[in-house]
Amino acid sequence: MLKAILVPATLADYPVIQNMARFYVYDISRTCGFTSHEWACPKDGMYECFDFKIYFTEENRRAFLIKVDEELAGFALLHKQFKDEKFYWNIGEFFIFGKFQSKGIGKKIANDIWQKFPGSWEVSVIPENTPAHGFWEHVIAAYTNEHFTESIEKVDFDVHQTQRIIFKFESSRYHLRLATIEDAAAIVDLQIRGWKHAYKGIIDQSYLDHIYPEKRLDWRLESMAKGDSWTFIVEHNGKIVGECDAGYSRTPEFGKGEIFALYVDKDHHRKGIATMLWNAAVKKLRQENLVPFIVITLTKNSPARAFYQSMGGFVCNEVQTTIDDKLYDEVVYACEAYKQD
Repeated sequence: MLKAILVPATLADYPVIQNMARFYVYDISRTCGFTSHEWACPKDGMYECFDFKIYFTEENRRAFLIKVDEELAGFALLHKQFKDEKFYWNIGEFFIFGKFQSKGIGKKIANDIWQKFPGSWEVSVIPENTPAHGFWEHVIAAYTNEHFTESIEKVDFDVHQTQRIIFKFESSRYHLRLATIEDAAAIVDLQIRGWKHAYKGIIDQSYLDHIYPEKRLDWRLESMAKGDSWTFIVEHNGKIVGECDAGYSRTPEFGKGEIFALYVDKDHHRKGIATMLWNAAVKKLRQENLVPFIVITLTKNSPARAFYQSMGGFVCNEVQTTIDDKLYDEVVYACEAYKQD
């Protein structure tokens, strides 16, 4: 798997980025090359780009190299500006070499940038640059869980094309997204740590001390491959610090859907992560018409019970589960259902 990283650029890297910009201009000319004569290939056969030195000298700008396994793969240039009575970060320029395009690298780097600089963001796209528009629309929608705006605005810095497609959204140090197969091992690790923290004094310690990740990983991979459930994760600085599983109910007589698990790293409690995960899972269950839904938790798990009740759940049944040949009491919470007296 290709490992892409964001590397802060120094003034010594300025010539390198300026050289890469020749390929950047060539790439954009595929779709924007006929908007003006300025996109024409120079007589010496070497494309030129405007000077990027301001990204190394002005305090409100940042420059980054993009590397994949230590190989140069592109660059990202950021600009912070005051607009509409607030500060916005703007991706001024963003380029990935052709060999690394369509491999998830641009998406990964964009996510890293937004987590590194939380706040209000703008991304602008030349209307003719349809590949860039499709890329940013997809990546921003995934990053924000579709909480963004898209509009066409007039600009005064381009006399040949006076319009830009503008995406606006908010970023956070905590990033919510759907999990992929590649996240399975990290999710299992988080769950095991979650069990050992949440169930200490509730489940026999001998069992908690011998939870083997291999079996849980096999089950996780099999479950994710089926595609009949969804796992949402929250990342912080590239590390998974929260996860939530939802899908079709294991006991349809109680509800159509179910939230099977919700774990947050103990070092990131009280950051709103559980609510982020809950809301994402509930939204998905609604979209799939899997409401009302249920959540089942151990009767003695007081923190979990308090959270589920705060999210509108009410006890609709009591059941038992077997863990390591021992019976434990559980409560079933019904959510988005009519409570019967």
